[in-house]
Parts: sequence; structure tokens; C-alpha cells
Amino acid sequence: MIKNKNKSIEAQELIRLMRQIGGEQISVDDDGEILTKAHQLISLLWKMALGYTERLIEYDPHAPGEKKIDTMKVHSPNRWAMEVILSYLEGKPQNSAGSGESTTAGLLDHIEQVIENNINEIAKRAGESEQTSISDSVSE
Repeated sequence: MIKNKNKSIEAQELIRLMRQIGGEQISVDDDGEILTKAHQLISLLWKMALGYTERLIEYDPHAPGEKKIDTMKVHSPNRWAMEVILSYLEGKPQNSAGSGESTTAGLLDHIEQVIENNINEIAKRAGESEQTSISDSVSE
């Protein structure tokens, strides 16, 4: 019983801190409305739910200032982001204090997977540029 009470207190504190940090101002839009971290997070959630295209530019470390690769990466819509938005629009938040631990765990697992994929992609790109520089030095 005490364990559950401590978890509930920790969850409430986490929610309080999330709201406090979410309310921090980032900038002001053209109409003078204050934009917060929460605004940015909601915008990102919508972007992930609908899908988006990202422009990626890599620079050659051997020729500073010159573009190496300029590509467009298409991110498909994410079902989990759609579900979160629809749940909130229907008035059924997925995560409330004291419940939804499995949803939280699933979201954390997803975040860890995204981070791991990004790190692997960065490592792959670094390995490719290192192989290029190794092959360049061998051919010289």
C-alpha cells in the first residue's frame, strides 16, 4: 500500500514538473501570442501523426562549407501519435495520475527505440564517412 502511495506521489510530482516546464515560454508568434514548450510538443505530436518530410543536409568534413548530400526524408504517419490525439479529442486522456502505467511504459519503449534508431543512423553515417576517408587515404 505504501509503495502505491509513493508511486502516486511521484507521479503527481512528475505531472506538476511537466506542467511547469511545459508552460515555459519559447518565443512569441506574429500575433503576439506566447509560444510555450507545450505548444511545441503538441505541434510535434500533430506532425508525427500526419507524417512529414524532412530536409537532410550533410557536409563533407574534408571540404568545409560544401554540401555533401542534400536529401529529403519522408516520415510516415505514426499510429500511436494518431491514437494519442484522438483519445484527447474524445476526452479520454491515455495517461492520468495513478493509472495507465502500461501506456507510459509503451511510450517510453517507443522513445527509447526512436533514440536508438537515430544513434544507429548517426553511427552508420559516421562509419560511411570514415570509410570514405580511409579509401581516400589508401588511394593516395
